[in-house]
Amino acid sequence: MNYPTLEDIFWEFNLNPVKTPDIVEMDKCINGYLDKLVDKNKLSDGEADCIAELIGEMNSVCKAAAFRKGFHLAVKLFIEN
Repeated sequence: MNYPTLEDIFWEFNLNPVKTPDIVEMDKCINGYLDKLVDKNKLSDGEADCIAELIGEMNSVCKAAAFRKGFHLAVKLFIEN
């Protein structure tokens, strides 16, 4: 029998859309810098869109990793007490 990984559980319960105020603020800041680079013709719109998409994917992967680490910590604390 195959058991789901913690990442599978994270994605199955759709926990990714949750954004903390810190993440929202960082997204605004990054998008502001990307807009400035596009305005100064340092990046094309397509390049800026690709960077923004990659940042979104990285946020998702980081949240899944944090979920896994938090779960392991919770189990460790539960077992030790």
